Amino acid sequence: AYRVQDVEHKAVVILRLSADFLNASAAPVSVLHERREAPCLFRWAGRYHLLTSGLTWWNPNPAALHVADSLRGPWTHVGNPFLQSPAGGGPEQRGERAAATSFHSQ
Repeated sequence: AYRVQDVEHKAVVILRLSADFLNASAAPVSVLHERREAPCLFRWAGRYHLLTSGLTWWNPNPAALHVADSLRGPWTHVGNPFLQSPAGGGPEQRGERAAATSFHSQ
């Protein structure tokens, strides 16, 4: 099991947890050196995905998605995964663009 956290809003690190989940079993791996918060890590289609929020306190901001083949990286920024159409419809419509916020909110 792993714990993903931002460190003082200066970096995002991944810690491998001990068998009892109470301590880190190895040194943290720093994966992003950006001002991001609320990291969410998941594995999909054989790759690791790291979704984060911008650091704007309560003000809305776009999300950022990074992907990697290994937890140690390298991590590639692929942009904002949340889309909206110009007409306000679902993402399946043509004319998608990156949303200014996640789900039209913070």
